[in-house]
Amino acid sequence: MNNSRFRFLALVLTFAQLLSISSVTVSANSNEKSAKQAEAILPSESISLNNGISVENPIPMPEHELKPIVSSEKFTTDEQIVLRFDYTDVMDYYYVADGITVTEESGNSMQFTLTATEEFGSVDVYADYGNGDVVKSSLYTYKYGDTVYVSDIAKDQAWYDCMKDQYESGLITLDEWQDAYSLLSQTFVAYDGIEATASQAHPSTPSSNMAATATSSIMTISGTLSWEINTAGNKLPLRMTKVELHDKDAIGSRCIAVGYTNSYGQYSFTFDNSDDGDIWESGDMDFFIRCSLESETFKVAADWVITSYYCDIDISDKIHNGITTGLDYYILYDEDINASKATYVQQGMVVGQRFAKKMGMSTDNFLNVVFPYTFDNNAAFCFGVLAGNCFSGIGANKFKNIDTLIHEYGHYVERSLGVCGATLWDIIIQDTDHAIDEDQFYDKDDKTFAMHLTWSESWATAFSLIAQDFYKTEYDVLPGFADVKYGNTSYTYETLNVGQNGCEAQEMAVIAVLWDLFDAAPTEPEDPAEPTEPTEPFDNVALGIQSSNTIRCI
Repeated sequence: MNNSRFRFLALVLTFAQLLSISSVTVSANSNEKSAKQAEAILPSESISLNNGISVENPIPMPEHELKPIVSSEKFTTDEQIVLRFDYTDVMDYYYVADGITVTEESGNSMQFTLTATEEFGSVDVYADYGNGDVVKSSLYTYKYGDTVYVSDIAKDQAWYDCMKDQYESGLITLDEWQDAYSLLSQTFVAYDGIEATASQAHPSTPSSNMAATATSSIMTISGTLSWEINTAGNKLPLRMTKVELHDKDAIGSRCIAVGYTNSYGQYSFTFDNSDDGDIWESGDMDFFIRCSLESETFKVAADWVITSYYCDIDISDKIHNGITTGLDYYILYDEDINASKATYVQQGMVVGQRFAKKMGMSTDNFLNVVFPYTFDNNAAFCFGVLAGNCFSGIGANKFKNIDTLIHEYGHYVERSLGVCGATLWDIIIQDTDHAIDEDQFYDKDDKTFAMHLTWSESWATAFSLIAQDFYKTEYDVLPGFADVKYGNTSYTYETLNVGQNGCEAQEMAVIAVLWDLFDAAPTEPEDPAEPTEPTEPFDNVALGIQSSNTIRCI
């Protein structure tokens, strides 16, 4: 596809996504202890539903947003980078800089002049609004030659903006861009070195099934991949993720084998470790593993056209003849890195994929997920199908919202099944704003579209709830997982009182009905001190999981 077609497709998709169905709200900011002040008690992280309702936290969320303001996203090294913030209601503030020289303007006005001194730089600004409301905001820089790129999203976002600019200007090729990303991606992973248990057999994902022997050139390479979910270092298996075994060449590399990790995050390749007559080889291959944030039905990338997220892992120094196991690595948790946060997005949608496939879904449609969706940091949406492709965008603030991520994958399932009533044209011309507690028959002029919107959104949320319920034991350490229906939200679907707007065009009412159709009919009260009267006396239907091997999406 040539560049003009790239730009045309990107323009069409951008216009459509700006008018898309599902948009959502804010998540929390990070916290850090001040060297100048007493340690501030910050709110815990927030998990938001697709409808914008945040999971309740022991400590309330910040009431203020601290947005960095700069005059441009690109500067020459001779230009001053002026950073400022809205100082309204700020009681006190401080900053922490790395790779950047910061000069604070006089007058206590939260205005700074920045000079990038290293390739990567950042400044974190903390504003205290009183009553424990301390908000963090960050600005990142990437210095390339005599140009400095800035971003308020992530360290590798500034890097991406630079590479995209260089590529579109014809200064680098796509291969050179990818080679540069390969080197950068190696900083996103770390060696784990934890052997898999004997009971967790490796999946069969080799390029051939030849048995390895100590005297032949046939080799088996296997290991386990995982991902950190927080700064405490808690990990989960990197499930159903695309893994490639590569051999470095004098220029670039060649792919030897491709597979996917299993539900334990394990991978395995068996192959012929000969030089195949390659004059650049010396009898052995120089191996590395490419772990892509891609699965069987979708991938996560920084854009819909050119790039994808992956981590290259150099394993050449750990290989020996015959069988090599224990090549275990994990993706680091770092909220300053898009690639790290994109892992949350990919693994959240893996839950939806696992559940849909468990229920018998088979489809040739593919979901292309952009993260971060930079037009709106608080957005999440999914639309399609266009030439066998669906398109989703996840805003920078939504990466941890597991319910939202599975919900958007649910929209992909709907569209692949052909049961989503709203068309792309509907999305473009109709008012797609929706609130979970409003009756869309009153809110929308087109009643057919109102019904399509309500039931599409409700079904996707119910899909998310049931998928989380099905896999809750595997994700018990993931914040907010499977909590939605159990009362940790502003609305409890288990015992919901929908109020005066609770009809067939109100999302809350429909979600509650769909959940009650699925869950077990209550026979005992939730409170043992109460009489034997069930808490939901009218919920006497329990359909549960009804999988099918005949569902085919076209």
